Amino acid sequence: MANMEFLRANLLNTTTMIRASTGTGTFAYAFNRNNDLSYSTVGHTTNTSTLISIEFQGPTVISQLLLLNHNLRQFRAFYNSTTASVFSTDINTTTNSQSSSYFAFNSVTVNSVQIQMDRAMTADIERRIGELIVTERRLRWEVNASHQNFKPSIKRARVIHTMPDGGKAVFNIANKYQAKVKLEFISSTFTSNLETVWNEAQALVFVPYPTIGSDWNGVAPETVFASENFDFTYAENSKTQGYTGDFELAETPSA
Repeated sequence: MANMEFLRANLLNTTTMIRASTGTGTFAYAFNRNNDLSYSTVGHTTNTSTLISIEFQGPTVISQLLLLNHNLRQFRAFYNSTTASVFSTDINTTTNSQSSSYFAFNSVTVNSVQIQMDRAMTADIERRIGELIVTERRLRWEVNASHQNFKPSIKRARVIHTMPDGGKAVFNIANKYQAKVKLEFISSTFTSNLETVWNEAQALVFVPYPTIGSDWNGVAPETVFASENFDFTYAENSKTQGYTGDFELAETPSA
């Protein structure tokens, strides 16, 4: 397991960026952040490989590729399809059994990214991806927050009506990720970098546990800093102890 990290908001954000020969009607589900809705091939249940391509308007720097809620057992990823260039960490999986996959590689400037979908986990069913995040690392944390200083939760937005007979009718709207974080004794360099990210006030994909391989839990919500203040100060009132402070993250609205 690597350290927690902030990634830039998903660079895939419109259906016009996607090219594929099948499943065109579900392109929007590849990035709408509702994992219950999936991009899916249509009429492609054989073992023949199929390709989905993400086309950027110009050269774009990426370093992370995340596939959430997918059913791919065998797949590979590469960039700039005319040359089929592989990433520094080659993404070529043949026996995947997990529904979420996280990949990190050296930053590379690309014009396009391709996902070649070879096999599904179950034979003779459509290939499916709940969310495809193509992005770049913004800040890897110097240290993970300790268990007692990291409080993630899911907040449910809902409307509750009291009915004439006194019963309750509940209308669930959406579940949203939020987390309270406290960091202690961090370096001045990391504190400065964290403050820079906070000052930018941009949405960030937060990955609490970016495990490369088969054990990633698939948690990668797009979040913003919900804290009004950046309040990191000298720990223990001593310049030699580093900095301590806290902040809160909250998931952004769905597209």
